[in-house]
Amino acid sequence: IERLRKEQEISSQLSTRCSAVRAPLGNACRVGMITDHQGGILNNPRFICFEWTPGITLKEWIKSQRNHLNLSAATETSDNDDIEGKNRRSLMPFIFMACHISKALAEIHEVGGVVLNNLSADHIIVNEPQDNEGSCDDDSSISIHMISL
Repeated sequence: IERLRKEQEISSQLSTRCSAVRAPLGNACRVGMITDHQGGILNNPRFICFEWTPGITLKEWIKSQRNHLNLSAATETSDNDDIEGKNRRSLMPFIFMACHISKALAEIHEVGGVVLNNLSADHIIVNEPQDNEGSCDDDSSISIHMISL
């Protein structure tokens, strides 16, 4: 329970200063009726409710980019002269995403004074508008949120 209280406190403070952190809703450590995957009620669960953040996990984003690369590689015929240019273009979404994640982490660290110790591809939410997917021209509409502080 103490870990939940600390996460709620840190999230409350950071969410007002850092755009990459969601704000908790209400009180920490609510006791509620939550069901498991088989529909059974879990024994006295404790949880924090957070603002909804649209998007997918970084892990899912990477998988979708890989699928996109596989599809485009299968449909394109290439000569050896153009391979380097295609490789560069295929890396650009990953480079832009790495920049966005780095900026979010820097903001949390510099503005919030916090170092995340639970960072993984499952704890980063990527919100990339559908009309921007696969495009490197304008990455300003991408938003990153860190979850599970």
